[in-house]
Order: sequence, then structure tokens, then C-alpha cells
Amino acid sequence: MWNIKRIIKALPIRTKILNGLFVFIFISASSSLFIVTYTQQEAWKIVLEISLINLLLGLLGIAALSRLILHPISNIAEAVYKTHKGDFSSLNTVDTNFARCWEALKCNSKECAVYGKDNLRCWTIAGTYCLGKIQGVYAQKIEDCRNCDIYKYNCGDELYQLDDAFKLTVRNLTATISDLEKAKKEAVEYSKQLELSNEEINHLHKYTNNILNSLSTGIIALDEGKKIKFFNNSAKRILGIELKNIIGKRLDDAKYKYIDCSSFFEFVNNQLKEFEKDGRLLNNIEKGFILNSKEVIININIMPLYGVRYDKDVPLIVVFDNVTEQKMLYQELEQSKKMAELGIVAAKVAHEVRNPLHVIEGGLHYLTKEYHNDEKIAEITELLRDQVVRLDKVTGDLLEVSRPIKGSIEKANINHLILKTLKFMDRSLLESDIDLKISLDEGIPNIWIFPTELERALVNIVRNSIEASNYGGRIKVSTSLMKANEQAWVEIIVADNGKGIQDKASLFKPFYTTKPNGTGLGLSIVQKVISHHKGEIRVDDNPEGTGTLISIRLPLEGTPDYAQFNLNN
Repeated sequence: MWNIKRIIKALPIRTKILNGLFVFIFISASSSLFIVTYTQQEAWKIVLEISLINLLLGLLGIAALSRLILHPISNIAEAVYKTHKGDFSSLNTVDTNFARCWEALKCNSKECAVYGKDNLRCWTIAGTYCLGKIQGVYAQKIEDCRNCDIYKYNCGDELYQLDDAFKLTVRNLTATISDLEKAKKEAVEYSKQLELSNEEINHLHKYTNNILNSLSTGIIALDEGKKIKFFNNSAKRILGIELKNIIGKRLDDAKYKYIDCSSFFEFVNNQLKEFEKDGRLLNNIEKGFILNSKEVIININIMPLYGVRYDKDVPLIVVFDNVTEQKMLYQELEQSKKMAELGIVAAKVAHEVRNPLHVIEGGLHYLTKEYHNDEKIAEITELLRDQVVRLDKVTGDLLEVSRPIKGSIEKANINHLILKTLKFMDRSLLESDIDLKISLDEGIPNIWIFPTELERALVNIVRNSIEASNYGGRIKVSTSLMKANEQAWVEIIVADNGKGIQDKASLFKPFYTTKPNGTGLGLSIVQKVISHHKGEIRVDDNPEGTGTLISIRLPLEGTPDYAQFNLNN
């Protein structure tokens, strides 16, 4: 029987069957040619042995090849199975024969991210130190890594590379899922904190609104576009209207929507326009308005929102309060003081002076009657009578200053009242040969006044002008509609060409006079009457030359015809 090694090493050249024998021609390992003959039985036996050997070798080759193919596939399958179970431990494991780059290449680069690490695949780690420089992430360096001997040894063929890529992908997905879980927890925590913050903000907002609505002062907040953003309860109470329908609207819209409060909104809107021009805001201004057919005095402040850049687009806060009652109380207090001061004097004068004056006047009348032929006595009695009249006038003026204004308010034509006053003064004008010029604006509407008191004030002013003018002097009386301080007025001007007034600051003080026989109370009474009409009185030099110009302004607001007039005209 032939040795198997010998058969394998020999190379069969040709086989022939001769007379029932198999002839094998061989070339030995030493290239020697020899011929072997076998019987048929022996030949089949040899063929069978050779076939079994080839089959065995084929099976071994298939087993080896299967292992090479199935091992990485098995690793992938195992990793997939564990991944589905949530076990990611296999992603970081390496084979026992895993080659570590820093160890195999004897690398001493301690700054490398994988230096000294046993189970890190260097080609999957960012920041490794290779080829003399720091490498990037996997996607940036994988092409260079595939040419590395360490990569080739550890990853082998495409199946091992597939296994490695799968593990890397799952690991990245795991890291991403972990980051997402962490972000989810942070989002949930942030959501809870945001919910708490919103509750605190809502509570603070409600608390702030309660504070603002508890204030007695009215507040209207305007945004950058000067649109109404907020108002408190006091704003509604003071204005007497419901403001919820004008949230987001401009003040112009409010002016036309709420006619009863149009003067207030118009005034504030005009102030805003002035602010856009010169940057100045209204501060602690008291102004009279007609709100819902009632005359009120409003204290107004317009201020920028705190903590915001100050420019023409700054949000503004309109703060206002109804000070009508306070002003009335203040006026009453001032009036009470005057009455307390002058009332005592007036009472004394009335008791101590007027009664004796009547007795003196009676005695003078008797002397004049009894001694009417005696020129000396007649001269003395006439002089005494003049002084009695003067003292009686002083007494009357004192009582006039001390008493409050009485009478009813009426809707009247101011031009007619002036003509009536001048008619009353006609004799005095003629005696002084005064050149009187009258210029009355017929377009002035009827206004609410106290006719008797205002006529008395005009009489005082015209009398003073006559007394201040020289014989043959000039007096001009005029009326007109005018605009001042964003308000419409009826202006009455009385101008003369007299000697003028030097100390204008003391002119309205009680008992101040520049006339030898004056009481100094006439203009005090005039000022009292004009103030009672919510008007203004000014004394200036006559711009047309020498003399004095007295200007009386009575407010047009509150008159029934006010809406017909444009302030710009």
C-alpha cells in the first residue's frame, strides 16, 4: 500500500489500462520518472483514498472559511441581540488578540486620546495623535486609518469592518440617545421651572394691577407708538368713562370716541406732539377741563417709563388726579384767611367808622341847611362831606373784598356786557374828554359768567384807565378769541395812553395804590372776580406807546358752542 505523502508529492502524468492492469506514470519529487502498475482492485482503492483525502481537505477549508465569515456575522448578531435588550457592554469590548496602536507602534505620545487605554479603537476616537498631528473625528480621518497596519490587523476584511462600523454606529446612537434623554430631563425640569416662573409672573402681574387699581391717582400707560396699553380704575373714575374699548388705540381715537372727555384727551395728545418736537414733558400742571358736563381741575404729569431709553419713542405714563375739591378747599381757605384778616377790619370800620360817619353826614346836612348863606361854613361843610364820602367808599371796598362773590352764573354775550359797562361810564369818559375806541369780535360765542360781578370788575378797570389818562387821552377796548397754553380764551383788552404803572408786581395787593385818594382795593376786587371765573388777568405796558394794557382772559371751554371752534384758528 502506498504512502499518502508519497502519492501527494508525486505528480501523475498518464494512466492507462493494460491487460486489466492500471499503469501509473509518476514523476517523483526528485524529478525521477517511474512507472507503477496496479491491479484494478488496488487502483480503485487508491482512487478512493485520494477522493476521501480531497473531501476531508475540502471540509476543513469550508470550516475555516465558514469561521472567517460567520465569526464577524455572529458578533454583529450578538451585538444586535444585546442592543435590543438594552445591553451595550459589547460595544466597548475588544478581542483578546486586539492590537493597541500605542503599544504595537511603541508610541510615547501621551497627549493622544487613546494613549494607555486598553479597549479603545483609535480610529473611532477623535483627537488621536497620528502622523505627527492631532486627528479629527471618525468621518474626517477614516480614509487615512484604513491604510494603517493597526486598523488592517484589528478590522481584517470587509466583514470585520462591517462589525466595527455597526458597533461604532450603535455607540454613536447610544450616545445620542443618552444626550436626548439628558436633554429630555433638562427640558422637563426647565418646563417645571418655567411653569413656576409663569405662576410667579401671573401672581406678580395680578398683585401689581391690584396696587395700581388701588391708587386714587389715574394712570394711563402708552406704548412706544403712543397707543393706550393700560389704565387703572381711578382713570375710569376721574374721567367718568369705560376705557376698555380704547386699548391699543391712540389718543386721537379716544378724543373722538369720548366726546365728553375730548378736551382732556386733546390736551394730552397735544402735549405728546410737543414732546416729539422738543423732548419736554408735562410736569405737575393743573388745568381746567369740562368732563361729562362738569368743570373740573386736573393735575397732570406725563413721564417716561422707568428703565427705558429716553427718546421720542419712549413709552410714557400719564398720571393725573382730580384736584377740583382740593383747589376749592384751598380757595376757600385763602378766602377765609382774607375774610379773617379783612373781616375784622371791615367789622371795626363798619362799627367804629360808618356809624359816626352817618352822624357826621347828618350834622353836615343840618349846617348846610341852617347856614346856607354863610360861604365860609358852606366851604367847610363841602370839604367835610367829600371826606365822609371817601371814608364811606373805603368802608364799602373793605366789605366788598371780605365778602364772597354772590349771584348766579348765566350764559351771556360778553360784548353786550362791555357795551353796557361803557354806557354806564359814559359821563366820566365825556368829562375827561377821552377818545374811546371799541373793537369787538362778533364771532365770540356766549359764555358762562357772573354778569354783575364781571361788570363791576370792568367798571373798576375802565375807571382806573380814565384816572390814569390825561385830559383828552385815548382808551381802546377790544375783544377777541385767542389760543394760549393749548386752551381757547375770550380776551378782553383795555389799553390807555396814560403814565403807566411802575410796580406791576404789587398792583393786586390789598391797599396798594398810586393815587392820592385811592383805597388800593379796586384791583384786588377785580382779581378776585376774574379768578372766580377761572380766568387770568395781566398788566403790561401799552405796546403802542405810553400807558398801560390790561388783559383779561376768560376760558372758552365749558361753553355750549366750544366744539364749533378750532384752537388753531
